Amino acid sequence: MIKIKNIQDTDAAACYDVFYHAVHEGAQPAYSAPQRHAWAPFKEMPLGFAHALQAPCALMAVTDQIVGFITVLQDGYLDLLFVAPDHHRQGVATVLYESVLLQTKGPLYTEASHLSRPFFLHHGWREITPQRVEKRGVGMTNFVMELSR
Repeated sequence: MIKIKNIQDTDAAACYDVFYHAVHEGAQPAYSAPQRHAWAPFKEMPLGFAHALQAPCALMAVTDQIVGFITVLQDGYLDLLFVAPDHHRQGVATVLYESVLLQTKGPLYTEASHLSRPFFLHHGWREITPQRVEKRGVGMTNFVMELSR
């Protein structure tokens, strides 16, 4: 059973672990090793990561451990949505997403990865444009998307 809880400061390291493994293992089919390393270069949580979790809407999915998390900023930007690779395709992202919809109002927008793009399209989001971004000198593509509501 998945429980949704607000992220606390003490959850940052466990959320980072989910993020790191989601990028390095879960994103392997869509991103090269150099791209994944540029996206998440540090095995240990960098100092700035905990700050990213202090969004107005910051939720985590918990079973016996944290298996996913999502953050939405004040302006409706869905910044982070990551699920532990061993919990992919088990409804974790959907439960997190539905919880965000209950806790936020107005339109949402994001920059979706190749892997999350189908999830957002399935949930009624509209793709605005693909864009080329650079992280630590390595190029990759993501997709600007929005949800009007």
